[in-house]
Amino acid sequence: LHHTPFQRIFIRRNRGGYPVERHLPYRRQGFMTRARLSSATARQPAAPAMPISRPIPTNTRAMPATVKWAGARWAPLLCLAFGCACNDGVSPVTASRDGAPGRSAPTTHATRPPPTPSPARSVSASAPPKAPSLAAALPPSRLPASQRIIAIGDVHGDLQATRKALALGGLIDAADQWVGGRTTLVQTGDILDRGDDEQAIIDLFERLAVQAKEARGAVYVLNGNHELMNAMGDFRYVTAGGFVDFSDAPGVSLDNPLLSRLPAKAKYRAAALLPGGAYARKLARHAVVLMVGDNVFVHGGVAPQHARYGIERINREASEWLSGGNPVGRKLVTEPQSVVWMRHYSDRPDSGDCALLAETLTILKAKRMVVGHTPQQQLRSECDERVWLIDTGMARAYPGEPSALEIIGDKVRPLH
Repeated sequence: LHHTPFQRIFIRRNRGGYPVERHLPYRRQGFMTRARLSSATARQPAAPAMPISRPIPTNTRAMPATVKWAGARWAPLLCLAFGCACNDGVSPVTASRDGAPGRSAPTTHATRPPPTPSPARSVSASAPPKAPSLAAALPPSRLPASQRIIAIGDVHGDLQATRKALALGGLIDAADQWVGGRTTLVQTGDILDRGDDEQAIIDLFERLAVQAKEARGAVYVLNGNHELMNAMGDFRYVTAGGFVDFSDAPGVSLDNPLLSRLPAKAKYRAAALLPGGAYARKLARHAVVLMVGDNVFVHGGVAPQHARYGIERINREASEWLSGGNPVGRKLVTEPQSVVWMRHYSDRPDSGDCALLAETLTILKAKRMVVGHTPQQQLRSECDERVWLIDTGMARAYPGEPSALEIIGDKVRPLH
């Protein structure tokens, strides 16, 4: 427990020792008291959440937060991202892990740097005019088996770590050219945020996809929570270099008059990544859940209810939203247990979590699931190797090392 006159911070660590849950500050003195925040939150309708087979206990100790950043200069961005009234930049909301919509009970407490704000709400008001759906450009949600699969986890804007992970899998040479032959590469999302090389990484994977196809291989990049958060206008995890990164991006235009409400340094990123933007349309061609043979790849996890809802439907709705069309896909960000947020399988899963996994795999007719999202000290498996955890915190923002997972038939091998 870390307590200052202005904030209480509860942080939970996963098995790898990384902080994965933060319950955010309540304001004292001249701001809002804990009691007033609790009252304000009680008046707000709860966000609808997709039910799953095993209910998640509510965290009775989680505290709401006010979103009030230093300086009125950022108030317009907060209004776009959080849906507030733009009068003082304050909107009471709740949050939990990594900015996810709120739930979960902490089990341990530790002293860490101040927590990040609460999750973004819809910024549909700032979205460009609707564009034609790009769902047709999506890969099939279920692909035939591949003779060799390489899976890579979260890279968070670190081009050097991305190159090292690709080289570990024998996929690129020193000139970043595809040498993986018929290998299928799956990157499980979270290219964006925490680093400065986001545009370069998206472009690298796009270029490798063309080269791999010529060699009868394939490259598939998934969308994680950070891609979808940026599409909501949630730029809390953007570095200074990340704001500059998209200023020279091809196809990015500042013609949308609503962008004038944003701080100058945020305009190009918003123009690129809000639904219908040049790079949002690239993300619209990325799946959220992908099956290759009997392997399921996803950023957070798939529960039985998601499987019954349909992974094809999840992918189509996300793609249509990112391309500037039907906004129903943004529920992937606002629902706390969507496939990009859940950590049942990656954060110390118990027997109930493993049973949930087994039920999901049975519905999908799959043997294993591969997930990122929760940093681990090393690439490892849980639930009798039915789920593999491949986020090793390889980006500069974390202390981990590049890694990759190799799947050849029924043989699964970590590459370090």
